[in-house]
Amino acid sequence: MKVRSIATNLNCEKTYPRFVRNWIERVYVSLSGRPLVYALLMCLSGSYLGYFFPLYVQVLVFSLGIIGSSVAFFVFSSRTGTILTILSGLILFALCTMFFCQYAAKAAGLPEEEHYEGHCYVRSRNGNSDGYKNLTIKLETGETVAWLTDSQHEFGEELTISGTISTIRSKGNPGDSDYKGLFNNSGIFRSIKVDKVIEEKRSGFSLINACFRLGDRIRRGCFDMWNRYTDKTTAAFLSAMVVGDTAHLDDEVKDQYKDSNLYHLLVVSGAHVGYFTATIAAVFSLLSHNRKARIIVLSVSLLFFGFVIGWSSSATRSILTFLCVSFLSLENRCVDRLSACAFSALILLLSNPFSIFSTGLLLSFGATFSILLFEKRMTGILKRICRHFPEELVRALSCYLCASLGMMPVLLKIGNTQSVTKLLVVIFACFPAELICSLGFLLTILAFLLPFSGLRLVMFFPLRGLVMLLDMLSAWGQTKSAFHISLHNLSMAGLALLVSILLLFVCKNGIKKRIVVAVFSVSFVTNLVNILLRPVDSGAKVYFLDVGQGDCALICCHDRAFLVDGGNFGSSEKILSAMNYLDIEKIDMAFASHLDSDHIGGLIELYQKDRIHSLYTPFWDESSEMTQLQETCHDLPESAILLTSGSSIKLGEGMKFHVVWPSQTTDGGNEDSMVIWAEILGTNILFTGDIGEETEEKIIGLIPETIDVLKVPHHGSRYSVSEEFYYEKKIGAAVISVGYNLYGHPSREVIDVLETNEIPYFRTDEAGCVELLIGDDGYKIDYYFS
Repeated sequence: MKVRSIATNLNCEKTYPRFVRNWIERVYVSLSGRPLVYALLMCLSGSYLGYFFPLYVQVLVFSLGIIGSSVAFFVFSSRTGTILTILSGLILFALCTMFFCQYAAKAAGLPEEEHYEGHCYVRSRNGNSDGYKNLTIKLETGETVAWLTDSQHEFGEELTISGTISTIRSKGNPGDSDYKGLFNNSGIFRSIKVDKVIEEKRSGFSLINACFRLGDRIRRGCFDMWNRYTDKTTAAFLSAMVVGDTAHLDDEVKDQYKDSNLYHLLVVSGAHVGYFTATIAAVFSLLSHNRKARIIVLSVSLLFFGFVIGWSSSATRSILTFLCVSFLSLENRCVDRLSACAFSALILLLSNPFSIFSTGLLLSFGATFSILLFEKRMTGILKRICRHFPEELVRALSCYLCASLGMMPVLLKIGNTQSVTKLLVVIFACFPAELICSLGFLLTILAFLLPFSGLRLVMFFPLRGLVMLLDMLSAWGQTKSAFHISLHNLSMAGLALLVSILLLFVCKNGIKKRIVVAVFSVSFVTNLVNILLRPVDSGAKVYFLDVGQGDCALICCHDRAFLVDGGNFGSSEKILSAMNYLDIEKIDMAFASHLDSDHIGGLIELYQKDRIHSLYTPFWDESSEMTQLQETCHDLPESAILLTSGSSIKLGEGMKFHVVWPSQTTDGGNEDSMVIWAEILGTNILFTGDIGEETEEKIIGLIPETIDVLKVPHHGSRYSVSEEFYYEKKIGAAVISVGYNLYGHPSREVIDVLETNEIPYFRTDEAGCVELLIGDDGYKIDYYFS
């Protein structure tokens, strides 16, 4: 329908300036044309406001909303439809804000730990075939909790259980996933450790459970076939990318794809649903040209595919959108795909309000909305640039670029670092990923139909090559490039500036471009003010990393990095992950307190990988400790810089390392551990290795009266408790670096001494990495995932 000049109808031609009238007309057309999109935006804004922002921000936004709605009522006084649209949006905005405010308040009042015995109902289904599953169960109290179990339970099954409910705590190091945040964003704040399943009551027959069981069987059957006719790596990739089962991927592969910002390719998303739909449509078109029959077959196939992949949020969004568009097309109605996407999102919000925080869903909606908004414009630009390219290729490239643009804000925030190399890898890796999915669906269907084993081997051969190509690109994405930034330091204003710059090249002159220009201007000024007003970062950070049963402390100060011990052999992967996340290319100085493997193992591995510049230790010569070390590791550094009592290293203003012990060259045993007193911006940190109470008594006079942070000796062993040491020194906080062990570390004696002296202590085995922030005005210590 052709829209007349709204300004004339609103009788405001002479009241408002021309640009105001134009904006009013644009807003009116947008609201009246796509009310579902408007409703989704209001729900999204209200949900994020109520869940993530403090009360004063909520009051400010509500005030602005009331003012805006008053103006809207005055301007649109003669337009009942628009008034209803605005009112509905404001009501949804208020309801979402209040819902998440109440939920957050309720979660804050939950006890950290309590015993539970009673009934519960299984309310989720994990898509993986093997290993532990994070099931979601609903208790009699109405609370939904997470349960990590390796047992099989069906959706809707009733259980009687006994166990302990505790607050979910993230455990790990910088660069690891924040599991607490992931669960909290799903509306789950506590988990349960089930001691005993008292009674199991299987749910009666239901079509949903039957479909889930059939989906499990198909996943296993597909993997068995892929594993038989390809190699193990290709089978694992196909299982993840085609049927959504990542259980067969090695942890090293997952880490590699996370480091190269390609992990989203391994998860079934809306794009995979599109590949599946295209494959089924192509197969069915060979059998029949009946349009209605094709839509019905595709709809049934997509519903079945949802049970195979476990109904992930992004795939669910895509399936719902397709069903909505298909139903309207069957009725020969005009289809607005933006409204269809918004409709599917609103359905998801009604079923699970917390789905709005799902990373997969945000990626899916970002890509879809970007394609629908900018694909035509991008296609026109590419046609002018690539005049000799086939039109199908230009359109495919246009869709890909638009999807990447829409996903970029989320990808930038979930990645560790971004660089020119990684950006190119992300661009080019999508092409083999699309081929793997499309060919994977088609060839798998054909393989089930063809009985010849030899033919199946030949058919899957191209997939092996594509997986190898994708793996090569992922490995290339891990390499460092000249221009790279740490994304965890990227502010929202910086992210908005980057995205708006890219959108300026895509948007036409009009309302879209004006909005982008406004966002660009605001974000540019905000970033400029932040740069001008931001004080020079003169602080330091110390990370007591979680490396299991071992010691490891990473110190970052003055653009330099230092390491005190490195955990056991195998710990280097955890340290490297933290280094990559913190954008640390190389350790300038590494200190090995002594030669026990749980202190020097990770350092040797890092040295062999050329990630350590200099290695310092009290001893590096023949001894029983060195002989044992040589038997464990044959490729040791040729030498190390020796330090003993009295040695000191000054590194710029406000940073100095004093070696307190040992007094002479030693053989590397526990009592000969190197004790380092580090002065960092006026904060005293004492690293004690594995010394016992005998050595503690000897060094009392060699260390300052005030120790701000103490690394508790020997992982909290009962033989390392010198009461005089703890009673005479003023200790601000203590860190116990410990993991699972058979020695009883940390001992009850150490815990009692710390609690008696009212010394706050932090254990890496309980909540992972401990972060110490040091500034000119003092220090702050807490768990990294606090």
